[in-house]
Amino acid sequence: PTQPGIRSLDQHFVAEPLDSGWAAARERSIHGFFEPDRLAANGLAAPNDVNASCHSNTCRITAYYADEATAEQTMQQLAMQLVDALPYGAVMPKLMPDGRIQVNAGDSSQQLAP
Repeated sequence: PTQPGIRSLDQHFVAEPLDSGWAAARERSIHGFFEPDRLAANGLAAPNDVNASCHSNTCRITAYYADEATAEQTMQQLAMQLVDALPYGAVMPKLMPDGRIQVNAGDSSQQLAP
């Protein structure tokens, strides 16, 4: 089951038009956060894999971690970094068959209805 916040953000993301300038700036910021050296300097572990895609107000982020504690700690730090540009968000962790944690996050510059 998907949390209503993730579902709303995902639906909004799919429907909104692409603003390539806005999207590129947000994606650079998100990928910059996940740079292994930067994460290590902040005492955070790098995910096994990360993908970020943005449109015009909303970004979709998927990251894979070895364990839930690492995923939670890193995604909390990401939310704190994004709060000025993308203050509205939701996170949904999922245990994968291989034991990794998949974290799906949606973040938006606009408050969306649940």
